[in-house]
Amino acid sequence: MLITLFSSFIHAPSYFTGKIVYQHTFTDLDGKETMNALYTALGREQHYLIDDKNYKALNENGRYIQLYNGQTNTYYHFSGNAAHKIDAATSSSSPAVITKHPGKEKIAGFDCQALQMETGSTTTIYYYSDKIKVDPATYARHQFGDWNKYMEASNGALPLKFVMKDHKNKFIWTSVAKVVNEQKMSTEDFRFPAGYQLK
Repeated sequence: MLITLFSSFIHAPSYFTGKIVYQHTFTDLDGKETMNALYTALGREQHYLIDDKNYKALNENGRYIQLYNGQTNTYYHFSGNAAHKIDAATSSSSPAVITKHPGKEKIAGFDCQALQMETGSTTTIYYYSDKIKVDPATYARHQFGDWNKYMEASNGALPLKFVMKDHKNKFIWTSVAKVVNEQKMSTEDFRFPAGYQLK
């Protein structure tokens, strides 16, 4: 009886399902905003939708950027009208090294802490809040882009800001969440979209 009483006070974790709108800024390593090609390729905004096993991202014009299907562990990268299919179990050629970072910021109304990820020629600082999180176990197979390693390190907390410095291509990509909305999602929201040619 005591076990039953105690268990009634234990609540399952509350996981985020919904939409985050990010604003992008691209600069060179000196902070000059001259990266027009990156704005053309990735847009000035990213509209990111996620549930317990899938996610997708579109730019401000509704063009797809990426799509992930958790059931098949398949990642799609979009470029123009073409979609490139990738097995998300694919490991990075340069394994990520993740360390704690002292950065703290308030982003979209949430107090965030930070971690740093080094992979290949990039250094990325992610800012996240444990109030906006998913179950990291559901993304454990998503090795592509070291997403599963990030999920493990943040305990499933989604980034609300990241600053990626690409040392090889000499640019800095900053992405900051401006809107965070919880909303119900369905399987239909993550279907492969019409109008794109699968490569």
